[in-house]
Amino acid sequence: MRTARFVAGAVALSLFLGAQAVGALMDDPNGMGGDWQGRRAYLSQPINAIAVDIEFCVYAPGQFERSYPGLDPSGGAHYVYAYEIFNDLDPHPSPSPGYVERFSVGLDTDEQAANIGFIDGAGQNPNTWGLGPQTAGWNFNDPTLSHPSVSDVLLFTSRFGPELDTATVSGSYALAATEYLPSPLPEPAALSLLAAGAVLVAARRRRRT
Repeated sequence: MRTARFVAGAVALSLFLGAQAVGALMDDPNGMGGDWQGRRAYLSQPINAIAVDIEFCVYAPGQFERSYPGLDPSGGAHYVYAYEIFNDLDPHPSPSPGYVERFSVGLDTDEQAANIGFIDGAGQNPNTWGLGPQTAGWNFNDPTLSHPSVSDVLLFTSRFGPELDTATVSGSYALAATEYLPSPLPEPAALSLLAAGAVLVAARRRRRT
């Protein structure tokens, strides 16, 4: 009987901690911490155009499962990059509260982004995703992410660890705000391999001529 109660209690605690992790990326103990976890304020002028917070967290391979059991789309093989938009900072509701149409982390194709999407939760779902140099992002078109809405947890995975790179929130009559958020950094070894390959190809071409 005690064993059954203990198991039931452990399951309940696990579910509670999992639920708490959603929307609390900056405080998730399973994240990498430091520069790779926290909260950024995105503000544009006039102040009521865009005034949002973005929570973010990077999880080392295999760690995302501790907070979101069964939801790591890479199966624990990749780093998981997670973000959540809180459009709750607008202190001036007139002439109209600010809204978000797009959140972009500016991924390039060489950053090996995969499994791009979101975790369906209590927030608002994005309806499309675009991937290309400096254009990667989640779109909120119908409806927009308006004050005081919160997005679902947006995520993608990559085999590369993080660096800080520019990320942009846009909306409210095309006004935008930009801050630095974690984004994948291709490994130096991979870049060196690409460079070595280019040198080898150039050398072969010279021999032929």
